[in-house]
Amino acid sequence: MPKQNYSTYGPLNKSYKILYIDTCSKNTANVIELLSDHFKIHTAASVKEALLLIDDISFSLIISQVILEKQTGIDFFKQVKETNLSDSIRILITDKNTKKNTLIEAINNGDIYHYLKEGYSPSELQNLIYKALKQYEAKLTIDQKDLELKKAYSDLKELDKSKTQFMMLINHELKTPLTNIINFISLLKVSKLNDEQEKYLNYIEGSTGTLKKLIDESLSFISAETGQLKLNKNIVSIPALLQSPLEKLQKKIKNKKQSLDLKICDDKIKIDIKIIQQILNHLLHNAIKFGPENSEISFHVTKSDNLELGSLKFSISNTGKEVPKDIVEKIFKPFVLNEQNMNHSQGFGLGLSLCQALLKVHKSQLKFTNSNNITSVYFYL
Repeated sequence: MPKQNYSTYGPLNKSYKILYIDTCSKNTANVIELLSDHFKIHTAASVKEALLLIDDISFSLIISQVILEKQTGIDFFKQVKETNLSDSIRILITDKNTKKNTLIEAINNGDIYHYLKEGYSPSELQNLIYKALKQYEAKLTIDQKDLELKKAYSDLKELDKSKTQFMMLINHELKTPLTNIINFISLLKVSKLNDEQEKYLNYIEGSTGTLKKLIDESLSFISAETGQLKLNKNIVSIPALLQSPLEKLQKKIKNKKQSLDLKICDDKIKIDIKIIQQILNHLLHNAIKFGPENSEISFHVTKSDNLELGSLKFSISNTGKEVPKDIVEKIFKPFVLNEQNMNHSQGFGLGLSLCQALLKVHKSQLKFTNSNNITSVYFYL
């Protein structure tokens, strides 16, 4: 049989091992002569002999005649699929009695990659082997990339888990000494202090309050993100829900000479009241903080315009300088800062990322819009 120059098609990545099964020794000799310069050829004259070779050698491609002793090549390939060579390329050489429907079924079931009719030319066999092994190489590459991606994903999950555990550990470790400081501040406040001592104590109290709030928010964020947060839902009217958040922020609104455009409905809703009030406190605080003096803060709770998202829509808006695009893209990530204003603490801290995490537990989502000097956040419940 004449040999073909494989350089016509470009090189394969390596010299692959091929198993050829045939009861005819003449056919076997011809195949060895044709392929041995390019591949490591192993041959078998029976199914039993072939299966013994398969146990010891990893073959990339297996070629079999359709008639093998007491079974067909298709039946043999079905056995191969149950071995460690299930991913090997399998080529069947048919005879004139092979039914086309049988071949189509074998290909569709993945029992064989392709077939050659008896009397094939050497170039047909070489071309088919080359194409089959090119496909095999592509699959190996994809499988390798898939393994690498799975490992990278696993490593990322492990890193994220470690980060979460580290944050929880740090927060808990901070909370214990902070609680002691707060307790001692309470004791000092009932003591007789001069004006200067009282001023410094107030500074300490304010700073510890800020730190406690940050630790509590961090723990809430981690709890929500890791699925540990359990909801305690109760039915509440919208006016009753909003009473506490609005009362807490009235002084801040007054200090900045801002006005509040308040429009709320009288509907009732079943929610975790404490968590939703925490979210509203954050969102209103941000609107006041980033809204300029003498500006208007808008707070509306209305019947939903999209019942698939929820029965009520909560929206809060403020006027002011637009948030930079690079910040908008990561607005719900923890501790996002506007780097141009870092010295002035113009950051969103955990606020929006915490709100988003808490809303996800309620199967809702916080949305953010930013145009025409109006910044708005809204969500549905």
